[in-house]
Amino acid sequence: HAHLIIHKMDAAPPMKRKMAQYPYMDGYPVECRQAAVGGGRGVFVNTDVPAGTVLFAEEALVYVSDEDVRLAETWHLAVARRILQCEHQADLLAQIQGLHPQQLCDLPSSVLAVALQVHATASKRLANLASPPVSAEEALAVLLKVQMNAFNCGLFVKLLMLNHACF
Repeated sequence: HAHLIIHKMDAAPPMKRKMAQYPYMDGYPVECRQAAVGGGRGVFVNTDVPAGTVLFAEEALVYVSDEDVRLAETWHLAVARRILQCEHQADLLAQIQGLHPQQLCDLPSSVLAVALQVHATASKRLANLASPPVSAEEALAVLLKVQMNAFNCGLFVKLLMLNHACF
């Protein structure tokens, strides 16, 4: 389990932006919306809550231990492999569809060019291991979603919305 806990409340003026709808956050005192500073989406508390309050908890969608990582395989590659080889592959792919990049064309051309070059062999290997089969481009998209959104303890759909270093 991973928990989001408030340790300190900062007094910040509420943003006047339309909140995006994320049904998995229903029932929690948080909302997902565009951040005013730094760009991108983020999770914000939408009511006063006492310090120490658990705002939401989530099981990892995909968890890969160090023992699950194969020789000459990175942790991110192991997570992507687990997604693509899982008997529930279609469900997992549907759950991560909204993660960045939703499509490879969402990436700046220079970033995509590097990703295609750096991950050419890995994406072909992932595509060949996938069951049911996927294209090398689809495998690359899964690998990039994992690299850009996973924490080192697992791939979370809700918690990824928290501020984490993407660079």
